Amino acid sequence: MFADDLLLEVPAAGVYDLLRVPHTGGGPGEFYLAQDKALAKKLLAYEQILYPRFAVFPKEAGLETGGNLRMPLFVKPLCADASIGIDAHALVHDANELMRRVLKIHDEVNDAALAEEYIEGRELYVGVLGNAEPIALPPIEVDFSGMPAGALHVLDRAAKWETESAVYKGTKSVIAKLEPELEARVKKVAVDAYRALRVRDYGRVDLRLAPTGEIYVIEVNPSCYLERSSELAMAAGAAGIEYEDLVQKIVDLAIERFHPRAKARRRTGK
Repeated sequence: MFADDLLLEVPAAGVYDLLRVPHTGGGPGEFYLAQDKALAKKLLAYEQILYPRFAVFPKEAGLETGGNLRMPLFVKPLCADASIGIDAHALVHDANELMRRVLKIHDEVNDAALAEEYIEGRELYVGVLGNAEPIALPPIEVDFSGMPAGALHVLDRAAKWETESAVYKGTKSVIAKLEPELEARVKKVAVDAYRALRVRDYGRVDLRLAPTGEIYVIEVNPSCYLERSSELAMAAGAAGIEYEDLVQKIVDLAIERFHPRAKARRRTGK
């Protein structure tokens, strides 16, 4: 976020690049791909990476679809981040509910609406570090077991930010317990998606693991949350990387991008 506007990440990063100011994480291109979720899905499609089928409802006339959709659909803003525009009514079951939700996003969020087929299953976050040779950290799972009966198993606005709400108190992030073969598949999908969207230095890939074993990419987040309590920091800790070392690793990756000789010096010790 820049100047309290999530969409200003693109020009802010562009100014850094124009001024040749070295910085960690995504540039304007990476942030643009993350913000335009439909465009991101097209890149995933090119790489044959699985994602929910979708349709985009712009504020102006028109409709863009990525296939024939089946209800229920999960409707959210196309570009907004941080669960803006997502609440307990984001899941729709018929055309009337869909259009009401689309219009609500148009009016209240001032964004196009993205409708995706809802993928039932486990929600996983996979942190990834690196550039030429990215590596996936241990997957984190969102535990929804404490949510009120009947609550939708998603991290909506309340579940993320309203600390006194039942849905906030009913969710927690934990180290995912996966069989080795499944964990390897999850990590590969995450790295493939990270590469497809040209993420730099560090990021987080949000996945849904369906009961059938299919792994769907929901979103790819360059320069994801990096607080000590973040899922990325939790995953790094599970991999034996202390928080300070995680931050230093990200800085080192950026230095290597801007100053390629630095990598060689670190390898040789000269």
